[in-house]
Amino acid sequence: MLFALLIFFLEIIYVTIMTTRWIILVKGYKFVASITALFEQMLYVTALTLVVTKLSDFTRLIAYAAGYALGTLIGSWVENRLAIGYVAFHIVTKVPSLAPILRNEGVGVTSWTGQGRDNMQDVLFVVVRRKKINMMLAMIHQLDPNAFITRTELQSLNGGYLFR
Repeated sequence: MLFALLIFFLEIIYVTIMTTRWIILVKGYKFVASITALFEQMLYVTALTLVVTKLSDFTRLIAYAAGYALGTLIGSWVENRLAIGYVAFHIVTKVPSLAPILRNEGVGVTSWTGQGRDNMQDVLFVVVRRKKINMMLAMIHQLDPNAFITRTELQSLNGGYLFR
């Protein structure tokens, strides 16, 4: 039973690191991801060795699988808390004061007017750090609860004005 618990916790740590590493890699941090992979693989080999050296112990296999499943959840939570990178928003609004208000709050906004189905509307393009998403969306929803908002994860960016 002690080995099953050890395998369970090793697998949680391994998958949490693996999940986070993949997301860090996708965001372009190759060096950090490669260093993280070193520790990830040491955990993987250790946990797997503890399982395959005694395949007749079914609790080890269950612990391995359960640790993997829980590690996936925890890894996703950790990545969400790290909130690495930037997100682009397109906002279509009938509230003409939205862009100036966002700018006054320090958000970089590029805006133009577009023809909607029934009338002219403002179209805003905003890029923010992922850590600022909830704050910015709360401002938008408070000012225009009917705004149409699309969100795109960015892999890279260059130049412009970004909310710090």
